[in-house]
Formats: sequence, structure tokens, C-alpha cells
Amino acid sequence: MPSKNRSLLILRYLWDHTDEFHPATITEILAYLETQGVRANRKTVAADTQDFQECGRDIVCNRRRQNQYFIGDRGLELPELKLIIDAVQAARFISSRRTEAILEKLTQMASPSDQEELRRRLFV
Repeated sequence: MPSKNRSLLILRYLWDHTDEFHPATITEILAYLETQGVRANRKTVAADTQDFQECGRDIVCNRRRQNQYFIGDRGLELPELKLIIDAVQAARFISSRRTEAILEKLTQMASPSDQEELRRRLFV
């Protein structure tokens, strides 16, 4: 995969695997990029995350011996997602198959740990 996609792969990794309770180290991000066939180093990862921050993405960096990164704001918080999910499940005019599709999309908006909690609450 071309290195021009490196930034997008970093963003996808952070979105899919991190939250404030589960940050990712640069080493973990580099290992992921390597599995995707993209070569990078610590400086390029740090620069890419900085670029996303400058563009308005809420990528938080915990400055430590080895910096840790995670997605801060995902748009909707867990209580808001629960409320919307409850409303979709209660709507009788939405078919069962469409309800499942909507619930899956809403669940994807949550952090990885919140996704587990939302999936436990789902019933169709």
C-alpha cells in the first residue's frame, strides 16, 4: 500500500482501537502500519497525528516516555448513543433488517470499549 495512505491508516487504527482508557503507543501504531505494508518511523507518526490535530481532529497525545495517542471526541457520547439506539429499537415503522443496519452504524460511532457495552444492550 502506498505510503501516501499512511495518515489515513493511522487515523483508522486510532478510531478502531483507542479511547481514553485504551491509548495506543507509537510502537503499536508502527506495528499496525507494518502489517499493512507501510513503512514509517516515530517522527512520521508523530507528524501525521499533529497534522490531524491541526485539521481539527481530536487526537489526544499523552506525553510520556513513549507517547500514547487516542481519539478524544467521537461526535456522540455514550449516553447519547444509548438514547438514539433505544429510539430506533422502539420505532415500529422501521423493519427488523433496517433496524439492525442502523444499530450497527451507531455502534461503530462509539469507542471500542463502549461498543462492547452497546452490543450487550442490543435486541432486535
